[in-house]
Amino acid sequence: MPAVSIVTISYNQQPFIGRCIESVLAQTSWDWEQVIVDDGSTDTTAETVKRYCLSDHRIRFIKHEHIGFYRLSELYNAALAASKGELVAILEADDYWPAWKLERQIPAFADHNVVLAWGKVIEVNQEGLQLAVNPPDPKHYLEISKGEALRELLLGCYIPAVSVMCRKSALEQVDGFKQPHRLHCTDYPTWLALARLGDFKFVDSVLGYWVRRKGSLSSRFSRSTAWCKCSMDAFKTMPEDLKQQTYLTQFELKCRLTSFIWRSRLGQLKDRVLPKR
Repeated sequence: MPAVSIVTISYNQQPFIGRCIESVLAQTSWDWEQVIVDDGSTDTTAETVKRYCLSDHRIRFIKHEHIGFYRLSELYNAALAASKGELVAILEADDYWPAWKLERQIPAFADHNVVLAWGKVIEVNQEGLQLAVNPPDPKHYLEISKGEALRELLLGCYIPAVSVMCRKSALEQVDGFKQPHRLHCTDYPTWLALARLGDFKFVDSVLGYWVRRKGSLSSRFSRSTAWCKCSMDAFKTMPEDLKQQTYLTQFELKCRLTSFIWRSRLGQLKDRVLPKR
């Protein structure tokens, strides 16, 4: 049984899937499996993955009918059901890892209260040119309290998926990956659900390379308002002692998120009305 199951969802990622898999094969920790679920790609993504499967039995491929990004949670949960490791790491098909990723992150789970560990990522363009380091102030997340971290999470997702590793048992306890309100992604609502179960651990090391592409799913998060509904839902169902640690009331959270929604809608309206320069 592998220590870590790496979950990768792909759709028409032929230009990137090879680099993604190669970064897993290069890991200094060998105790892993990679479960790749393909959402009915129409390019040669599947053929590329199958070649890697033939050369390394730790890579497994699941071909799925195309269902699209509004049903991403079904693909992630198919991968979760097929996973054998006690830990689950997220690696989207167009992202990749440094060779030390698993070796430096697995020890975070020696603390049995930790249900999720994450770390720094380097944002790059499609050619691999560095754009930014996220988060820019890692010291903040080394010193922050659980309540403060949860408060920040309720006000926006600051945890990049490419850096995340979770306990499989915790994911199963919350019934797997979440995707309510027709949100285009699963990471934010899933992190909110896991926050009720235990601690999040920040690892002060680069744990992933996040490829920023125009029109990608991750680029849509900042323009979406569905995540605000996820935040409000999560807060409503939190235990009272956890709510108190955030120093937020339901009214205050609603006001802050409503303000964001109106700013977002105003920005969208300006984009439609004002001429492009």
